[in-house]
Amino acid sequence: MAQAAYGHAHAFQAGLTSVPVYENIGPVLRLRAIRERKEVSLRALKQASGVAVATLARLEAGQGDPQLSTLRKVAKALNVTVAELIGEAKPQKKGAR
Repeated sequence: MAQAAYGHAHAFQAGLTSVPVYENIGPVLRLRAIRERKEVSLRALKQASGVAVATLARLEAGQGDPQLSTLRKVAKALNVTVAELIGEAKPQKKGAR
């Protein structure tokens, strides 16, 4: 319990007003929608991110609970933020990066 209290205290100190907590992040990932919008194949995403096609397919199906490092790799390869990838932020306009 002390660890959870520390996490919330740290978030408060950082100025965060809400901290989303997901039992399993898989179902909320917007990976397929973003990938298809950007017209990127699973194989191309694998090449750009270094994440296995099987792993990407499982994530798109809402299965599994990816590590933050995996989400970062995928987000970077798609030129989006992790927040956009999990549906916590709206896509930024072109050229905003």
